[in-house]
Amino acid sequence: MLREAVIKGSFYPKNKQEIITQLKTFFSKVKKTSKKTNYFISPHAGTIYSGQTASYSYSLMQKPETVVILSPNHTGYGEKISVYPEGTWVTPLRETEIDKKAVEKITELNSKAKKDEIAHLQEHSIEIQLIFLQYLFKEFKIVPITLMTENSEELEKLAETLIETEKILGKKFSVIASSDFTHFLSSKKAKENDFKAIKLIKKMNVKGFHELVKNERLSICGHSAIEVLMQYCKKKGIKKAELIDYSNSGKTTGDNSSVVAYASIGFFE
Repeated sequence: MLREAVIKGSFYPKNKQEIITQLKTFFSKVKKTSKKTNYFISPHAGTIYSGQTASYSYSLMQKPETVVILSPNHTGYGEKISVYPEGTWVTPLRETEIDKKAVEKITELNSKAKKDEIAHLQEHSIEIQLIFLQYLFKEFKIVPITLMTENSEELEKLAETLIETEKILGKKFSVIASSDFTHFLSSKKAKENDFKAIKLIKKMNVKGFHELVKNERLSICGHSAIEVLMQYCKKKGIKKAELIDYSNSGKTTGDNSSVVAYASIGFFE
């Protein structure tokens, strides 16, 4: 099973050399740091808008073995917890293999997690992460998981399933939550809303984050993915999260009256 690139030429450049040139420029602007983690939040808008912030997330990363990429479901198609079954994903950079053993175990252990390709066929929020991974690393596998559930119990169970799968298979996952932050408010209001949420993420307050998003109807599209990542990190004893970079689309468009915001947040032991 081959999952073709569906957003090349729209969300990111259409050919290999253009992608490499763009990403090289992004990474050249990132300040070097000794901090490393393979657990982070990264945005998924078009790379001309969010690519610089995403590069801050990926600059933290060490060579991965299997990368679990958690994303929101923007299309409404497929299962509530949709795990891409098998095969490879292709971008103009190359093909990347699905970790079939991990998929089998995750879906065996968790009845809510279903093998499903439908949710992934037109979903952009994992593909955008893949080009960063392929640019930086040669050998790794992925487990794409798209979420259409906001149920806290189901999200916590998925985090537990990932940890149990690691133990059974003797693997160490890297886990990425693919998410943009506030959508279509002024840059001032977006930052105000986002920093309420980021404050709770930094405190690893999963319940508070969930309730804030729900009660204030925040437009953080990957909030369920963030919640799974937070639960996963907490259960592994990772107690610290740090905001690495924050930006919005107004920096590219010049229009601060209605922006989409982006955050790079790392989780550190």
